[in-house]
Amino acid sequence: MKIPLPPLPAANIGRRLADIRKSKGLTQTQLADLIGINQRLVSDYETGRLALSADMLARFGMALRCSLDTFFDLSFEIPKEKTSLRLVKRMNAIDAMPEHIKKHILQVIDISIRANTQA
Repeated sequence: MKIPLPPLPAANIGRRLADIRKSKGLTQTQLADLIGINQRLVSDYETGRLALSADMLARFGMALRCSLDTFFDLSFEIPKEKTSLRLVKRMNAIDAMPEHIKKHILQVIDISIRANTQA
């Protein structure tokens, strides 16, 4: 006799999708454009209003450059403190700059951090 496995809650997978998207510095619209769907569908997947098919999971994994097991990692926890999407976008922009400019910007950031932690 087969024992049925309980289904994975769609909302948990959607929440993981949203967290991964945000960690990559992408908006729902940007992710939707990468996959070729509209932003509303991304929202529906992230909130669990729509269940993700294997095909859509594969598309999201390719667009986000992460393995599919990332979506199913049951030990995954939503961070207590969310990283600012604006901060992630700025860090991605800095990371894309030439090394000599990046080094200079990071020195300025380090000086600012030291000045604000000593006060």
